[in-house]
Amino acid sequence: MPVWLHLLIGGVSSWYLARRLDIAPLPALLVPLTYLGSGFTAKWVELPTMGGVITWAPVAMYGAICLALSLIKDDLQSARRAVVVFGMGIVLAGLSQPDTSVYVVLASSLVSLGIVTG
Repeated sequence: MPVWLHLLIGGVSSWYLARRLDIAPLPALLVPLTYLGSGFTAKWVELPTMGGVITWAPVAMYGAICLALSLIKDDLQSARRAVVVFGMGIVLAGLSQPDTSVYVVLASSLVSLGIVTG
């Protein structure tokens, strides 16, 4: 997958993540700019294994947050979709860098736990 596609998917999914956290649309644009402009992304995006993690980590985080919010609201239909999105993000991140995807799972779980316990 070309680098620009990694950056596009990572940026769009981090914007959706910010919007899911109820950040207004205009300030939410700072999230992908910060994520994609960070030193981590600039340094590691060219490495094929880390490019996948950079791409799919926001997708996994988005799925975990959607899952937590749908469980709070007892919306099982949304919870099923969120599990699919979370699983897709974890599997695709794990295909490129298995050990780093463990940290993505841990970070997603901690954020979801913070949302649930409020």
